[in-house]
Amino acid sequence: MDISTIIKNIIHKNSIPESWSDKLKQEILNYKNSNIISNITRIDLRTLDFITIDEEDAKDFDDAIFCKSLVGNRWNLIVAISDVSYYVRPNTYIDEEAKKRGASIYFPSKVISMLPKQLSNNICSIIPHEDRLCLVCDIIISTDLEKVLEYKFYEAVINSKARLSYNIVWKIWNKNQFWCRKYKKLLISINNLYQMYLILKKINELEKCIFFKIHESKVVLDNRFKVKKIFIHQKNLVHQLIELCMILANILAATYIIQNNKVLLFRVHSYPIKSNILNMRLILKKFNLPIHIQSNVSSVDYIHFLTMIKKHPCDQIIQKILLRSMNKAIYSNKNVGHFGLGLMSYTHFTSPIRRYSDLIIHRIIKYLLYCNKKSYTNRYYTGGYLYTEEHIKYLGDYLSNLENRIEKVTRHVLDQIKCHFLKIKMKNIHQGVIHTITSFGLFVELDKFHIDGLLRLSSLKDDFYIFYPNKNQLIGKKNKKKYHVGDILNVKIIKINVKNNMIELKII
Repeated sequence: MDISTIIKNIIHKNSIPESWSDKLKQEILNYKNSNIISNITRIDLRTLDFITIDEEDAKDFDDAIFCKSLVGNRWNLIVAISDVSYYVRPNTYIDEEAKKRGASIYFPSKVISMLPKQLSNNICSIIPHEDRLCLVCDIIISTDLEKVLEYKFYEAVINSKARLSYNIVWKIWNKNQFWCRKYKKLLISINNLYQMYLILKKINELEKCIFFKIHESKVVLDNRFKVKKIFIHQKNLVHQLIELCMILANILAATYIIQNNKVLLFRVHSYPIKSNILNMRLILKKFNLPIHIQSNVSSVDYIHFLTMIKKHPCDQIIQKILLRSMNKAIYSNKNVGHFGLGLMSYTHFTSPIRRYSDLIIHRIIKYLLYCNKKSYTNRYYTGGYLYTEEHIKYLGDYLSNLENRIEKVTRHVLDQIKCHFLKIKMKNIHQGVIHTITSFGLFVELDKFHIDGLLRLSSLKDDFYIFYPNKNQLIGKKNKKKYHVGDILNVKIIKINVKNNMIELKII
């Protein structure tokens, strides 16, 4: 089965909206970017060497960055985010549809956008050599004090000088002659970004952020929309640079709104529950690692542990065990902090093209930027809007539920694609790692494909195995052979149920 058919079936089954109403299409006809830019007075940043950095196959570009060195061991980082709030106003047809979708959904070969393509891939997307409206977070950082000295938000016009991928920037940082020649005019700006990466790693606002380096599998299709290969997609330091820039801008967006005493939609991540910590410690004992994570755990404990296991042969499964011990981040009107980032307050600001939560934050910041204007109506002139506490509470619950639904659907699509692909690999021997033990079998993650298979207890013929939940082990009654989480096994696929994404395995 080709990928487009799989995706089409799952979209239909989950009632995911794909089409746009005629009234919405009529609204979009009013947007002509060239006319809008020429009729707006904003801070003009078009001479600066902004660049966008994303994956090779990205279609919508929310953000662009620029940085430069200042006198007195200070640096200026400017994070420019697409000003979607100017085009998508509250209570319009476009806004209602964006809220209904909640976020863009990314499948292999297909994207179901939160916004129509005329906006997401064109007018709002920061395309190279095109003037674009942006909401800017302008930051001054002290390298001596290792902290943010000052920041401000404002509306601007920028013109991106290049659309680069993470890999291209990484090659330029490593002095690749071809790419250095190709982007000769931007070399100073691109190399400045490496210096900014070194600075951001050390600043106080980001020092407690937990960064997992878990490998992801990527699907490559041929021209007939069939799976050509599945490979491990590894991130480099450029990914981390962009992540740090966006996290810092998100922190400052939350700080700015809180300082102005307005309600906002927090991105919260509560502390891990005690039972999860105890279970994690039990599992990690198998790896003979010194475990200092207590029940009153902090993000710094996780950071230290991740540093310790960098060169461990089972670092990927250990990272996943750590990740599973943590709660899921959600949206909320109540601020309980963000455990994973070690922050007192946090929000989402940097992806308004693909996340409705970020569009909400843009509107609140826009409202605040115009509060000092004489005319009350100025607050709404470029898309500002102030939400009530009740409205934010509703949106937090609603968007969190939508996010869960999107995650399940995308995971279901990937698993089904992998199941189809593995049908031709059933004769092969695969290496996998046990990640969960239950009373009925072992769940084994196949290394190359990042998909789970079930090794049923009934298939273990050499002994009668008993599950000990307090030890998280399977132990043979006669031979006392033990199976732990983290054990590496050689397995073969004996059955694939594509409909239920179920793969059954046997030990080789």
